[in-house]
Amino acid sequence: MKKYLITDPTLYPPSHFFSLLESAFQRHSPNIALLRGYDAQEFASSFISLCHRYNVLAFISGNLKIAIQKGFDGVHFKSTQIQQLKEKPDNILSFYSAHSLQDILSAQQYCADAVTLSPIFKTPNKGEPLGIQYLVRILHDSRINIDIFALGGILSHHIHQLQNLPLAGFAAIRYFADLNNT
Repeated sequence: MKKYLITDPTLYPPSHFFSLLESAFQRHSPNIALLRGYDAQEFASSFISLCHRYNVLAFISGNLKIAIQKGFDGVHFKSTQIQQLKEKPDNILSFYSAHSLQDILSAQQYCADAVTLSPIFKTPNKGEPLGIQYLVRILHDSRINIDIFALGGILSHHIHQLQNLPLAGFAAIRYFADLNNT
């Protein structure tokens, strides 16, 4: 199961961003990392370099233009950016933020490489979680033919619930920052 680290300025303050990120890479060995909520012009080159040093794919949140200019491996498109999936070049990977079965089917139609489905578990400021049973139903829907990463409220004690599911992986913020990971 792949691991997708999502950055957050409140947990990775700009003044300590790279040391905290490198520590998270060393502790958790993610496969993918997302630069989100930072000045991309300022952070992009060093972020990509650090990711590649640890064999982590470097993604940027929602900005295809900067992804191409700076050499990111991929873009994570927000749910309001589905049309932009058609604009990305073949050498740029794509994630799409899905919150329902219909979102996933739309992402497939627009040729996204993968989706995050959220929120699976309770997470601050994200409303009611979809729940593990909803995730299981989605994963067993015969119309689904795209990599799905569970997202939302994932802490270390949730990993065992996800390991035996046919998921491509999970994405998280707090898990990698080691907050409430019990």
